[in-house]
Amino acid sequence: MLPTISLLLQLSGSEAPPAPPAPTAQATATATTVTEPASKVTFLPDAEAFATFRATYTHHPSDGSPWFSRFELPRVRAGLTVGTSKSSEELTDPTEVAHVPASAGVGGRLLVEGVRSTADGGLLGAAGDSVLLRLREAYGAWRPLKNLEFRAGMIPLPLVDQLDGGYDLRVTGPSGVEAAGLIDAADLGASCSYWFPKGYGRAFIAGTDGEGYTRREQNRAKNVEAAVVVAPDPRGPLRGLTLGTYLRKGTRGALDVRADRATVGAFYQRGVARAGLAATYARGVDIDGTATGYSLEGYLRLVAAERWIFGLRGQLTEFDTRQTAQTLLTQASLGMRVESHSEVHAIGEFATSSASYFAQMPTSRNLSATVAARFHY
Repeated sequence: MLPTISLLLQLSGSEAPPAPPAPTAQATATATTVTEPASKVTFLPDAEAFATFRATYTHHPSDGSPWFSRFELPRVRAGLTVGTSKSSEELTDPTEVAHVPASAGVGGRLLVEGVRSTADGGLLGAAGDSVLLRLREAYGAWRPLKNLEFRAGMIPLPLVDQLDGGYDLRVTGPSGVEAAGLIDAADLGASCSYWFPKGYGRAFIAGTDGEGYTRREQNRAKNVEAAVVVAPDPRGPLRGLTLGTYLRKGTRGALDVRADRATVGAFYQRGVARAGLAATYARGVDIDGTATGYSLEGYLRLVAAERWIFGLRGQLTEFDTRQTAQTLLTQASLGMRVESHSEVHAIGEFATSSASYFAQMPTSRNLSATVAARFHY
């Protein structure tokens, strides 16, 4: 009789159905994992090329042919930046010190550039002094936190990036410290960067070989590179103003020649105007570890009507204070943005030098006119 009553109650619905089993800890963890956004791999390619025609007049009494002209390809480069993150990366100007990576993750960058197989004045090169490809940057990066990043490999050094990126007219010529050979743009080593909260700046420290990305390490010593860039008022009336310092303690060459550097600078970058001033002190120049020198440079860049680009740059370099070996470069340029990825610039440049330096390098006193095209993506 009891089984019959139980069956009737189930058919009539008066007895509640059995409760589902409680979820296990493993099932809960699985559900949580499914709802978490998966990491994405991002690929960001970039490319840049300069094509120029340059005519130079050199003042020298013994030179019967004082002018020379040539077509040049001063810069050809292609890069690829790869990263993983749980949110899309913002495409912001990397020269802005307030720029912080969008999230934690891992990534890397590969940058190759074209270069002549010999330097100016060289007689023997590869395949008739052909344009060859070399690594400019090749590093892996890890961001355990949003404001903290580690890099290892062929890493970029911050000062050249700050000067070239701030002026944003690399097509008219390299920055003064790079052209004088005082600061390298990249080197083999490892670095750590930390972005201050709320866009107040960035701190950088690295250990490198010290020979730069163009030369092999020749001694056991390593260089220490450090930089601090501060934005004193990132959201107020002084937004766009940054103050920076760059320090290097190290050596270069097989003889451990001293190669210490110290730079201070002030930069402004907002809207259509960019300007900067930088002063660099060098202890140890070229192969002379006892020589001291300095470099002073300033730039101004203005954009009108989103098309016309005006640039003005001055640079004074002292290679050896004992001999007053100075060079002075003044440059003015006017460019037109043809399309979003191409520009054409007309550049006038005057370079002169002190008497002692002119006696060693007569070609350092000249007047030149250049037409340059920049293509970038």
